[in-house]
Amino acid sequence: MLAGDLITAYLMLELVAVTGAALVVLGGGRRRLAAGARYFYAEMAASLAFLSGAALVWLATGTVVLHEIPGTLTDTAEGRLGLALLTAGLLLKVPVFPLHFWLPAAHATAASAVSPWLSALVVKSAFVVLARVWLTGPVEVPPAAAAQLLGALGAAAVLWGGVAALRATEVKRLVAYSTVAQLGLLLLIVPLAGAGSDHAWVGGVVHAIAHALPKAALLMAVSLLAVTMGSTTVAGLAGAAARRPVAVLTIGISAVSLVGLPPTAGFVGKWYLLLASMETGQWWWAVTVVGGGLLTAAYLTRLLQPCLQASSAPGARGRPAPGRRRRPGPGPARPGPRAVPRDPRPARPGGSRRWWRCLSSRPSSRWHSC
Repeated sequence: MLAGDLITAYLMLELVAVTGAALVVLGGGRRRLAAGARYFYAEMAASLAFLSGAALVWLATGTVVLHEIPGTLTDTAEGRLGLALLTAGLLLKVPVFPLHFWLPAAHATAASAVSPWLSALVVKSAFVVLARVWLTGPVEVPPAAAAQLLGALGAAAVLWGGVAALRATEVKRLVAYSTVAQLGLLLLIVPLAGAGSDHAWVGGVVHAIAHALPKAALLMAVSLLAVTMGSTTVAGLAGAAARRPVAVLTIGISAVSLVGLPPTAGFVGKWYLLLASMETGQWWWAVTVVGGGLLTAAYLTRLLQPCLQASSAPGARGRPAPGRRRRPGPGPARPGPRAVPRDPRPARPGGSRRWWRCLSSRPSSRWHSC
């Protein structure tokens, strides 16, 4: 993220991609292997596009150092094509709608200890490079048409991710589509900061942090509830508040920040994005921010609603967690062993064993004969 040239940025993004693919398949399983393979192939395609773009930028300008690339990069065909390939590769790595096809499956099937890292940190690394290329590198003042196009992709991601999260039935897939929507808000920095608003930078940085921490907490909480309730669906979380109240409280606090309610950091980030929209006269991005917050409130309320309801399954409140046995209670009395008359005379050394042997072999004999 802090690399000063395109080649170093490529190497670091490649390291993140390979590590992320290995984390997705951690634990094995058919679904994880399929999701990891899709993740790996998407990252390799993005890396190929990024490297090809870096080569064309070097061909057009003679350098790949970000602060040395002249502002006339887009004056040549090689420079324009190189910038387009760089952008396409980074958009696939983020990912942004409509290039998000690999993210829901990878984040939903990854292990519970892996999903928070993928959603909170891994997807942000490519976005930082994208912002540096478009706003602080060779394109300090992006063309209005290109900036509006990137902003439109972000708005589409907010809408698509929010609607898909509303329709999702699996808990972790709902959270994965939420990540797609929240990443779309980050892309609004390009048209807002490109128009000269410093508020856009503040809003983008705060929003990135405000998304990372609550989303990691949300993923850990829903993973715990999935194990406790023995279900990965939203409907299967019915009655979770009675069994895991702290986890449900964590989901509620994370939801407040992701929606953007005061006094959370999520509110601060969205507020600065709204200020940037009004400052630059681009009111349509303010509508996107508000609409994204309403969609976030809708699908997170849908996630919390069954947790706060009583479970309709008989005995669900006392149902043990998977892998934990219930201690058997007292059952009906079983008939004991048959009573055997005892010898009224005092016992002799070894007499007990002789008594049983004599009783089993010669039942008609007298006691003293044994």
